[in-house]
Amino acid sequence: MKYKILLFVFAALLVAINVKAQDFWVELAVPENFAGRSMSANSSGCVFIGTNDGVYRSCENGLNLSKVGLENVILGMFIDLNNYLFAGSGPIYLSLDNGEQWNEIITPSDVNEIYVNDDLIIYGNWGEIFKSQDLGNTWDRTLYLDITQLITSIIEGNDGMLFAGITAFWGGEGIYMSINNGDSWEPVGLNNEYISSLAVNSNGVLFAGSRGNYLTGGGGVFKSEDNGNTWVELNDNIWVTSLVIDTNDIIYAGDDINYGQGGVYRSIDNGQTWENIKSGMGAYPSVEGLCISPGGYLYAYDTKLYRSADPIYTSIDDNKEFFKTSSINLYPKPITDQLAGKLTRKGNCDGRYRLSILSMSGQEVKEEEISVVSGIFTIPVTLLPAGVYFLRLTDNTETFQARFVKR
Repeated sequence: MKYKILLFVFAALLVAINVKAQDFWVELAVPENFAGRSMSANSSGCVFIGTNDGVYRSCENGLNLSKVGLENVILGMFIDLNNYLFAGSGPIYLSLDNGEQWNEIITPSDVNEIYVNDDLIIYGNWGEIFKSQDLGNTWDRTLYLDITQLITSIIEGNDGMLFAGITAFWGGEGIYMSINNGDSWEPVGLNNEYISSLAVNSNGVLFAGSRGNYLTGGGGVFKSEDNGNTWVELNDNIWVTSLVIDTNDIIYAGDDINYGQGGVYRSIDNGQTWENIKSGMGAYPSVEGLCISPGGYLYAYDTKLYRSADPIYTSIDDNKEFFKTSSINLYPKPITDQLAGKLTRKGNCDGRYRLSILSMSGQEVKEEEISVVSGIFTIPVTLLPAGVYFLRLTDNTETFQARFVKR
């Protein structure tokens, strides 16, 4: 009997250990009075969190979080392809060295949301979107609404279009779109929705998260397969604070504890069904934002910081060598009469390539065979109308693609 009791106790302990191991989240240590407002991650594995008192960094998957500068409330954060870190508050602060030093970029107004692509910076705040094409030396206001409408999200779709999500507290359009690199914006639906976040999957489907509606109150998740021309409501009981999509097109939505159930909802079927994955977060988790690191970890934050216990997808580490050695750069920016390009790849770049230039609608407007010498090529584009285009170069082994603006 004694041995049976011992075996029973041992089995119960194993069950308890297995239940604990099934928790999706682990809570990470944060400083006193921590309040996360924005978050981003770079390709070197470091995560950065904008808070009510500056920027915190961890290069150990969220462990050993330490402050790296600034004292402002950091509402917007963006890391570009060069791993340059942009933090938005009053002005925009730029760090080229993982937050060790900061340079101030003067802006016409306070910053709530940031989007960066090369020298192009677009930011939104209360009722306005501003654009700079010279890394913040000059600014143009390209959208002007009223101060009751907050720009909460700016993203680029797979086809190069830009989308802005808006929370209009006294009613108004929820989504605006730009087809000319942010020069102008047009409303494309979700009227009266308090849009908190936008995300695009690998097929170019646009998803929008709402944390409420001016008339009906309820939040939810919406999707558009035609760049915002039509929208389908996928869920009407998640008060979405943040929306992210991983490399397997699994969708994660943070939920507002003040109106919903809190925690994080997950959909593995393109938004048709949802499950709340808050195990490890406690009874009443509050989630204000989500972030996925290149290493595959999912983070959730508010006054606490959580990380998925395991990566949510397989890392692309095995392909890093390819990504480091294969690239295409186009210049000048913007382009007027002649486009020049530089190829970088593993091995010899020189040879004959098939060139295609496509319009924003996908129509091929130029096609020819060109020679690349020492990785360099030039193409006359005087006859192309002003606009945004996509260039594609292909040989027998590899395809290079890049976007450019023709003035």
